[in-house]
Amino acid sequence: MNTRVFISFLSLVVLPLTSFSEDKFDKIRCNGKLIEQGDSLQFVLENCGDPVNRRNWGNQYETQKHLYFKAPGESGCYYTFFIDDKIVVSVYRGYQGCP
Repeated sequence: MNTRVFISFLSLVVLPLTSFSEDKFDKIRCNGKLIEQGDSLQFVLENCGDPVNRRNWGNQYETQKHLYFKAPGESGCYYTFFIDDKIVVSVYRGYQGCP
């Protein structure tokens, strides 16, 4: 009986925790390329196009950038955060999350 409870616990609690990435990074697929943590801003722009909030990203001296990219084929957006032109955060936001 205890073995069944333990296996049930593992399947209900531990396995769903491992299905998320360790750092909560939602990967974006643009033009068949997977955008992953550490990719350059230039790589993301080449594959995903201009960000939704284009007017806010032109300052070349900023070391931190908060950008939104349209999710391909979806109505929502991805919030992305770049430090030194490398993507460190990507979070999918629904259609209400777009600026």
